[in-house]
Amino acid sequence: MKRNKPPEFVPSVSNYLYAFKEIEDQMTNNHFLLLQAHYNSDCHITTATTLAAKLDYKGAGGAKLQYGRLGSMVSNVLGLGSLGVITLVLMTPPDKFAVKEWLWVMRGNVVEALEKLKWVEKTSHLFYPNGMVGVNFDK
Repeated sequence: MKRNKPPEFVPSVSNYLYAFKEIEDQMTNNHFLLLQAHYNSDCHITTATTLAAKLDYKGAGGAKLQYGRLGSMVSNVLGLGSLGVITLVLMTPPDKFAVKEWLWVMRGNVVEALEKLKWVEKTSHLFYPNGMVGVNFDK
């Protein structure tokens, strides 16, 4: 299986803003929905299976394909070649215990770019977004 070489630099917020504006007219409705669903996931972490379910795809393959296309569109605009989904996310591999598939963590600069574009409604980035910070769980 051919693996894309990761970029040697992380695109800045302004890089992502530029790229998203350049490809906006080429993006499908599902591209926007994928970004929004991922953004709205707890801590901006999701899986291909979860995204597929949120967009009514029959399986993870559809989400991987569409998110990969979107990532390649962004990376091509930035002159990085067709890098696929890694342009938009950091990936954590599955383990033998609890995590059964790759976790996709939306890159922080992508999060900020989506907020600046107003493509998403800004949410808390905190682990406990509903005010549970400071709760003593030892009692």
